[in-house]
Amino acid sequence: MNAYSLSRLFIAWLTCLATLLFAPLLPAVEAEKAPLAAAEDNTLSIHIDDMLRPWRGDLPGMIDRRTIRVLTTYSKTFFFIDKGTPARGDARHFYRAGKRAE
Repeated sequence: MNAYSLSRLFIAWLTCLATLLFAPLLPAVEAEKAPLAAAEDNTLSIHIDDMLRPWRGDLPGMIDRRTIRVLTTYSKTFFFIDKGTPARGDARHFYRAGKRAE
């Protein structure tokens, strides 16, 4: 083994050790954050339960709900948000073009 391989092995060993030492602390940190998340959910104007219900009937369901779901990947080509600006990317442009075509 050369020095480069030994240093990589040492870094991997330290990473595993740190993971084993600090992993039990993660549930406690998440428990402290949970009340904040619950308080923020009350301020949403969109009802998440309505959005998560399964849709039956594609076009009639979209017309009744007046909502269209668009599934995209987060990438600089298809969809991204840069420094709080409105969403940008090809997927957004295609969606908006389809919306204008109605």
